[in-house]
Amino acid sequence: LCILETQVERTRVESLAGSIGFTNSFAVSSSGRSGGLGIFWNDEIKVEVNGYSEYHIDVLVDDLMDTRIRLTFVYGEAQVSERYKTWDMLRGIVGSGGLPWAVMGDFNEVLHASEHDGV
Repeated sequence: LCILETQVERTRVESLAGSIGFTNSFAVSSSGRSGGLGIFWNDEIKVEVNGYSEYHIDVLVDDLMDTRIRLTFVYGEAQVSERYKTWDMLRGIVGSGGLPWAVMGDFNEVLHASEHDGV
């Protein structure tokens, strides 16, 4: 499970694991009232944190059948003028691994202005 835009410190997010039914967690603190990411998992799968930043958590996952995959959870920069940081980060990590890879999350991007709140 991944939660985005937690708006709280890393330790607060990680302390939620047991109360929501998970045995393990990893989080990235928010920057004030903006951002923050947290992931949760149980002991049935092995999760290894491969890297993280204020915009992402990159993990290697071994499932019950010993299949290794790579997952990257993203919370994109909200400021239009700063969104290049999210895409630069993804370009920087794309070459590592050679494993099946899924990238998911909130990229804070829209195709049409009408999709954005307040427009």
